[in-house]
Amino acid sequence: MILGVPESRARVPVREFLTGPGRTRLGDRELVTRVEIPRTPQTGMIQFFDRVGTRRAQAITKTSIAFRARPREGGLTDVAIALGTVGSTVLEAPETAAFLERGPLTGRRLRQAADLLSREARPVDDVRSTARYRRQAVAGLLIRNLLPHATR
Repeated sequence: MILGVPESRARVPVREFLTGPGRTRLGDRELVTRVEIPRTPQTGMIQFFDRVGTRRAQAITKTSIAFRARPREGGLTDVAIALGTVGSTVLEAPETAAFLERGPLTGRRLRQAADLLSREARPVDDVRSTARYRRQAVAGLLIRNLLPHATR
């Protein structure tokens, strides 16, 4: 993101821009002048965004996952995982990503990755959902979307 004021500009990664629920590091007299999204090569990538909500017609989400990886013989590489509504800001899941890069994508290892992902999440109980449900949901979203790519 590019933050601008009349006197200067600053380039800020989105992971540093969002500081908490409804909070950013945007200062007085600053405004976002541009959001840059790097292009990712599409060839052969496994990419998905999935969410769980009360109803499809509502924008309110109980939890969500964004995933990107490059398949390679025997597994995955360049894995990136982001989770929504399971922490005070969007959370990355580096431990789960590293685990998925260390071995073949089998059904057994996928279940282990889902367990690890549920532990990386930091949800709270609120009016929309319980923390326990959100942990189970992110694990289920990972399995549902990666199982078609898994080997036996």
